[in-house]
Amino acid sequence: MNILIKSYNRPYLLHFTLKSIYKNIVGDYNVTIVDDGTPDVYLKKLYDEFPTVKIIKTIYYEEKSAIIRNYENSKPDSSYVKLPHSDWNKVVNSFAFDYFLILEDDQFVVKKIDLDNLQKIIDNYNLQFLQFNILNKKKFSFPFKEHMEGVYIYDSKSFLRKIKKFNFLFQPSDFYKLIIKIFKKLKFKYFKLNFNNDILDLYNVYIISGVIYKLKYWNICVGSAKDELNENQQLSCAVNYNLKNNGELYFGITKEPHVKTTFNNTSLGDNRGVNFDTTLFNILMNKLWFKNDLSYFDETDYELNVNCVVNYLKNENNPNCNYDEWLKYTQLFENCYKDQGYDL
Repeated sequence: MNILIKSYNRPYLLHFTLKSIYKNIVGDYNVTIVDDGTPDVYLKKLYDEFPTVKIIKTIYYEEKSAIIRNYENSKPDSSYVKLPHSDWNKVVNSFAFDYFLILEDDQFVVKKIDLDNLQKIIDNYNLQFLQFNILNKKKFSFPFKEHMEGVYIYDSKSFLRKIKKFNFLFQPSDFYKLIIKIFKKLKFKYFKLNFNNDILDLYNVYIISGVIYKLKYWNICVGSAKDELNENQQLSCAVNYNLKNNGELYFGITKEPHVKTTFNNTSLGDNRGVNFDTTLFNILMNKLWFKNDLSYFDETDYELNVNCVVNYLKNENNPNCNYDEWLKYTQLFENCYKDQGYDL
């Protein structure tokens, strides 16, 4: 099986993603990193440490890596936020197998994954995808069909009614965006809670990483995206594909989280009033990693060592990377998921 890792200037985390793969994934696999701007000096170090990986640079690589190298003296232009969907699609469609595992550079394999065993389950049910319960969701509001060796099997019949009820929310119009904002501000806790649970269940027909995908499903539901972040468009493709197949599609979710992410990083995207420069934070953490000082990461919990990072930021004393603001930022990131109903 092929493993694709989406990477953007976080080798200080990607280092541990790769270590976790080689430690915890059993079977025949190849690892491909599609990198979107990590400076060459860091990519070379990664390759020296993990010489079996293949590194592919995106169409935006040169522009983005130049911005990172000169970050303190430059400001990102509009291309800085573009996503290399076309590169991801090109790579996955070059793979020799019908299924592939996709990870982000801040995701870690924390339990043993036997690819040969999972492939048997995938083939038995012709699964569209198998996700590794990265956010540790305990249960879904639709019933599972079968439980096989730690994997819950679901069919899309179970939530077709729910899909029909909410499909209008994933349309691109400004009117529907306004409706979503109103829903999110509702004070009626019972309705809001059930709305959140239903939406979270729908997002399990579209979740972009920590997942083994069937290539056809990826191409229809994710691969159709342009080089920008539009989850509603991608979710709508997944919803419509399930409707078109009358609920005859199956997917799997592991009972236990086999892949996890760290909430002490810089993935929020929206600072929400916190005065913290996430790009600069990554640049500083990369320097620490490059010096082979790995004390900032706890491999037992697969989390950044908060005390170490705080002390490091104190010593750097950069007003745009204040340790207090970093702590606020990471709490916001975690709260984003707790507010959606995940039990972290």
